[in-house]
Amino acid sequence: MAGDAAHAAAVSVPATLVTTPTLHPAAGQNNVLAEPQRHLSTNFARRGFAAVWDEVRHRPGATGSPRLHAVLAVLECTAESRLPGG
Repeated sequence: MAGDAAHAAAVSVPATLVTTPTLHPAAGQNNVLAEPQRHLSTNFARRGFAAVWDEVRHRPGATGSPRLHAVLAVLECTAESRLPGG
C-alpha cells in the first residue's frame, strides 16, 4: 500500500475497553471501508463478538489484527506507552 510510512498519533481509550480475544491489548488496527463495503460495517457493528468472518476476505496485519481486503486505508497501531488518565 502506498504511504506505508510510520506516523505518530495519540489515542485515548478507557482502561475497561473490551476487545475480541484475538486482539493484542498493545496493538490494533482500523480498516477504512468504502461505500460498497457498508455490509461489512453493518456486520461488525450489529454482531459485536459474534461477527461473521466466514466470507470476509482478510489476512493478519503486522500486529496480527485482521486486515480486510480492498479497503480504502489501514491504520495499524502499536502502543508506545500507557499513561493513567481521567
